[in-house]
Amino acid sequence: MYQYSLTYYMDLFSQSIKNSEKSDEVEVRLKHLRDYFLYFLYSNICRSLFVKDKLLFSFLLSSRILEFYKQLTNE
Repeated sequence: MYQYSLTYYMDLFSQSIKNSEKSDEVEVRLKHLRDYFLYFLYSNICRSLFVKDKLLFSFLLSSRILEFYKQLTNE
């Protein structure tokens, strides 16, 4: 039902680069970019979802983030 193209994600990422807070330190800049992109992605995707699907999307995104940071295991 929902389809998002790679171009859509690339546009979101490009906008995130432009709009996120700048920093001269690479690590700080990456953190700002990552935080802004996740927020921007979430808000833009949720805007196009049906209400019944927003909770599931929130759960899936949250669980993937936690899994990436090894705070959540498959068990």
